[in-house]
Amino acid sequence: MRTLWILVFLISAAGFAAAVVLPQFADLLPIAASAAAISGLLGLRSAHRAKTQPKEPEAGEMLVVDGSNVMFWQDKTPNLDTVRILLEELRTKGFRVGVIFDASAGHVLFSRYVDDAEFAQLLGLPGDQCFVVPKGTIADEYILRAARDLSAGVVTNDRYRDWANDFPEVKEPAHLIGGRFTKGKLYLYSQIEFKEIAS
Repeated sequence: MRTLWILVFLISAAGFAAAVVLPQFADLLPIAASAAAISGLLGLRSAHRAKTQPKEPEAGEMLVVDGSNVMFWQDKTPNLDTVRILLEELRTKGFRVGVIFDASAGHVLFSRYVDDAEFAQLLGLPGDQCFVVPKGTIADEYILRAARDLSAGVVTNDRYRDWANDFPEVKEPAHLIGGRFTKGKLYLYSQIEFKEIAS
């Protein structure tokens, strides 16, 4: 598409130049000028869209999963199977994943404390891909710090508004990947594109 508008712009500009320089093409001056102006504006608009368009994460990239958020994605009811389904979908698409849970996640799911080794086993992950934050701490900073250190996106419906000053990347397109289940089917999207989805 970009090549097309560049070609149209160049032809229009050439026509405009010819109409200015050569008297026999003077009648084409208004048409050539309009075409050059329109194609130029379309080109600028296209370039702006390309610059602001949210970048979808690519296969092979690392994603940090906010496990305590994702486990509520189906019917707002905590369920570890919801996290399993998400991880399977991400692995199928070629992503590398790490999961971080709040210390309270085990109590919410199983009415007891569950450490990262047990969560890793339950999710079929290597031990180094699952982490439960220390008791009495908030997982948000661990998630955002890990994502920054790994140059990874974050899979969550949380917007991390309280952390935007320390981690301004949460405002970047596709840094936060949200999701939802509709009729049992998982949908993932850039939160920049779907601001109406509540965190």
